[in-house]
Amino acid sequence: RKPASYGHMKKDVQLWVSNWGIGYLKLCQCNTTIDIRRTAYQRMQRILKRSGKKVTYECDPPYTDKAWDMLSKTCNLWAAHDDIEDTFDSWTAAIDDMGEWSLQKYTGPGQWNLPDILRIGEGGQTFEEYRAQFGMYTIIPAPLIAGTDLRKATSDVLSIYTATEVLAINQDILGIPGKRISSINGIDIWSRKLFEEDVAVYVLNRNKSRRSSISLPLVEIIMSATDIEFDASFNIRDVWNKRDEAVDWNRNSTKPFIISLNGHDSRLYRLRITKPLCSQYGSNSPESCIER
Repeated sequence: RKPASYGHMKKDVQLWVSNWGIGYLKLCQCNTTIDIRRTAYQRMQRILKRSGKKVTYECDPPYTDKAWDMLSKTCNLWAAHDDIEDTFDSWTAAIDDMGEWSLQKYTGPGQWNLPDILRIGEGGQTFEEYRAQFGMYTIIPAPLIAGTDLRKATSDVLSIYTATEVLAINQDILGIPGKRISSINGIDIWSRKLFEEDVAVYVLNRNKSRRSSISLPLVEIIMSATDIEFDASFNIRDVWNKRDEAVDWNRNSTKPFIISLNGHDSRLYRLRITKPLCSQYGSNSPESCIER
């Protein structure tokens, strides 16, 4: 037998957390039954709480258990899928499976679905595919755990992991999950409500070799993600390139918002409200609001 924590949890937490100050604990329960895993994960949760220390707690059961309700009440993050390979098809298939299993309803502050660690930088994908994977983990959102040695990462890889405006979306304080609002001809569109009624929009071209153009249905996207009525105005910011693509856009804008994507490429936008409806404020309307 290999030494492990089963039967020694109190001693291990005392050593790792109380003595060494470890702040992240991942508990695997391989080659056991689902009942043993459930008991072990819940027991470790109780021991960690009694330690009085702040510890991020990851549970790593076989995803085939599909014990999502228990995991979301017990762990801070958990394995929501089998291991992902360093390929575009592997991580997109994982996202599709998680959508089919309706896992987004378990996501929220302090409890996160983890498709798997990020393979960005391992060499199996293009820069655009790596950036697309990072963007997908941002819109879901999922924990960003690097699976490569960042000490040896290229400047391109580091530019993905350190993209501040992208990270700000992933780490948005509301923790509201994103949702796929359309998937047509290989083009996926996702939206996610952010703090202060901002909206994140993620667009992915799943076609490998075909360049595709699409007119984003911004009114529908905004209405799917926020309570702000679509008369409001937004700045549309490309967060990867750190530039505004449109300023004070609203539903009366005559120019459609069209983007073109190469195969397996993506876009990630932040729509920031600039002029809300005056009616939302009643008699205390600011001068910059929009009259109906």
